[in-house]
Amino acid sequence: MEFQGILSALSPILDGVGVFILSFAIAVIFAVIYRFTKSRQLLNSLPGLFTSLGLLGTFVAICNSLGGIDSMKSLNVLLIIQKLIPAFTSSIAGLIAAFIATTICKIWYSIEEKRIDKKVENKTPEECLFDVVNNTNQTHASIQEVVSLLKQKAAKDEEYNQKLNESISQQSKILEDFINKFVVRMEEIFTKMQGNIEQQIQDFGEDQFKKTSTILTEITQKLSDSSTALIAKQEQSVTEMIDRTNEGLSSVTTTVVQQVDKLCADTTSVLQNISAKQREDFSGIIEKYGDLAQRLTQQGADGLQQMEELKQTYQSANASMLQSATDMNNEITAEFRSSISILIADMQAIIRQQVESLSTAVANSVQALQQSYDYIDNHVANIKGNYDSAAQSFEDAMKLAHRQNEASDKLVKTFNDSIGAVVDTNEKIDNVLSVLVERQENIETLIIKINQIGETIELLQKLELQLNRIASK
Repeated sequence: MEFQGILSALSPILDGVGVFILSFAIAVIFAVIYRFTKSRQLLNSLPGLFTSLGLLGTFVAICNSLGGIDSMKSLNVLLIIQKLIPAFTSSIAGLIAAFIATTICKIWYSIEEKRIDKKVENKTPEECLFDVVNNTNQTHASIQEVVSLLKQKAAKDEEYNQKLNESISQQSKILEDFINKFVVRMEEIFTKMQGNIEQQIQDFGEDQFKKTSTILTEITQKLSDSSTALIAKQEQSVTEMIDRTNEGLSSVTTTVVQQVDKLCADTTSVLQNISAKQREDFSGIIEKYGDLAQRLTQQGADGLQQMEELKQTYQSANASMLQSATDMNNEITAEFRSSISILIADMQAIIRQQVESLSTAVANSVQALQQSYDYIDNHVANIKGNYDSAAQSFEDAMKLAHRQNEASDKLVKTFNDSIGAVVDTNEKIDNVLSVLVERQENIETLIIKINQIGETIELLQKLELQLNRIASK
């Protein structure tokens, strides 16, 4: 035969010991693969493989022993039987290996199931499935609560931002109105103060001019009587004038201080300088009056001319004083304007600082909101991870249920057969019941017909009575 060489090579390998060795090698390989794949179908295929290996050894041994039987001169039955013995030993070895593999797999499966039952706390697949569904529902409810909280927080944040923007707008409007009104009021106050100062200076100049003219007239009239009294009166008049001037300037200074507190020091300093200048001017005038008195004592004839010169000098001094007051007013105006500008700049800086701080607060709030969103995202990710793990547990439970269902398929099949038998019995009972129903219907029909016959008999009896009456007549 053409396969005789192959059969001769396989025959010593597939004897009883060879089948055991190959079975052990295949079992080790499958155990290593099972360690990584955890596939029970792989281990369940071992008994079939070992049985097939034993049958293969049997057929190889049979073919090898009967291969050269046609070339033998005489049949040696003992030799043929001796060659057939390894064939049966290989089958026996395959069956023994299959039995051992089946036993070991069942024991291993029971150990794994015990571990799995210990992990799931000896719960049935239905209970595990119920727990998974319950956990899934709780997770879904938690997610719904988180989503609701997120929506509420988003609504609150939006409302807070809207209120914050409205508050910022209102504060900006109020601040702008305050600045505008403050500037207008300062302009009005400044205008009134400037007019009052000009009017006071003008009134003061006219008053001083009138008083000076009166004093000069009196001095001219009394000049010939007493030069010393004239000088004393002049000194007294100048002193009173300086006092009144100081009082007027003090009242003006007080008014300015009441209106603008920040300009008090500058205004007081300027007024003191003006007072010093006026004192210097009046000191010069007094000196001139002293010289004039000496000249009047020496030159009485030139007195009127010198008084005229004194009048002109006083007018020039008054004009210089008016000019000084005007310059002072201008300086005060400039300083007041610069102070107002500085005040407005400071207020703008304060407003800008408040707006920046408010913007910083808004930015911090937005950052905190972003951190809250990040925390919620992480929480949702954790929930999703828990949900995935629950889904994985559910999948494992389903696999366990399928595995147990595989073990209980036979029981289900038997139960189905029992159910089928019960169904057949029920069908037979239904047939019997249908027959009984038909019989009951037939009985009812018979009863109806009997009733009809009874009615017919009654009619015949009535007819017979009528006929008897007719016959008797």
